[in-house]
Amino acid sequence: MKYFVYGGNSLQKHIVEQTVDYIAPKLKLTRYPSLAIEYRIKKINSSYHGFCSAETESHSVYKPRFFDVELSKDLHLLDFVKTICHETIHVKQYVTGEIREDYSVNNAKWVWKSRNVSLSTSYLDHPWEKEAFRKEGKLAMEVLANVEFSLRLKLR
Repeated sequence: MKYFVYGGNSLQKHIVEQTVDYIAPKLKLTRYPSLAIEYRIKKINSSYHGFCSAETESHSVYKPRFFDVELSKDLHLLDFVKTICHETIHVKQYVTGEIREDYSVNNAKWVWKSRNVSLSTSYLDHPWEKEAFRKEGKLAMEVLANVEFSLRLKLR
């Protein structure tokens, strides 16, 4: 597994790096040498704190290996770490095939652990979101308890 961090300030980049270094083995993402994730710290004009998208060349998203993760640069430490955890949990869900998307013209669907999920399902009712929200807090608190961030880094 490899990852890259773009945008944000030096402290935010450091927090992403330290957090990903800590959680990737716990999520078993280090088992995938072809996995590549680009974390982008930026202004997000939305009520969401982050986004995870898989890069694919087809209409079907199944066990992809390239990801873009966007993180809001306007979060305080706890929400920033929780968002990193949340979006990286989504990477794990895609990589392991727990979630599958198919946007073929006549067959658009989402599949979660072999179960079809209606495209009209609301965001908070998506089973992959429920799992990510359920796990993000515990994982973030573990990061904050066990990872030493260098607070000497400048914010700009």
